[in-house]
Amino acid sequence: MMRNALLSRTSAALRSASAHNRTVAWAGRSSMIGRTFSSDCEPAQKLQSVLENYRQTHFSREIPSRFQKELFTPYATSNGTMIPIEHVNTMLVNIGQEEHVLSSSEQEELLREAGIVAQPDGISEDGMIPTNTIMELLSRAN
Repeated sequence: MMRNALLSRTSAALRSASAHNRTVAWAGRSSMIGRTFSSDCEPAQKLQSVLENYRQTHFSREIPSRFQKELFTPYATSNGTMIPIEHVNTMLVNIGQEEHVLSSSEQEELLREAGIVAQPDGISEDGMIPTNTIMELLSRAN
């Protein structure tokens, strides 16, 4: 039942995010793929903890990689390689983790940690994070 609710909410989020899903990745981003989060990145630790607890509670019979795929695929760009950082919060809300959404500063810290440099005004150029970087974050859960 929880899985159907999650799929329903993620489908709705996917429809509402269609403009972002059609975003074309720019060539410079490919060099960021594979960068890892350091162990002292608090927003990464927070997200990792929240999602791992959710996985253990609601997807305990699923292997972690399957959980990751089901959770993040609806939020990725059309080519599946990037996730808009604001969609991380949308996903958290959709799975009932509103109290754990990331603040703007936490989002920017995640982007910096992923190798995406913020502009002088503190806003990331495109606000996209590589899908495999997010997946790696979850795979390192204890």
